[in-house]
Amino acid sequence: MIENLVALYVVYCWGAMLVWLCFLHWLFRRLRCKHPTCYEAIGSPSLFWNNSMRNNWLFMKFVWSSRAGDLGDVAVVRAVRFVRVFIVAHFLVFFGLSIALILFSL
Repeated sequence: MIENLVALYVVYCWGAMLVWLCFLHWLFRRLRCKHPTCYEAIGSPSLFWNNSMRNNWLFMKFVWSSRAGDLGDVAVVRAVRFVRVFIVAHFLVFFGLSIALILFSL
């Protein structure tokens, strides 16, 4: 039982990471190409090179604010909504699996 849970945990973490990175790449590229002022306002983030605590904070502020709706880009609004749902779902699943691993290993 615990082996299956560990395998599920590992597969979930890798899968979630790949989905997150691919989606952020698309969102950053969309903002950079279609909304350069907004992209610069959130620190011109990238997946790896310009990834600082400040840029992460600015991006999270953008995600949880209504600024995406002000852009008038339906694709960006949908993407930001997906990011919000993904963050909450990942938090719940990650900690749920972590607690399950701890409880089943006792």
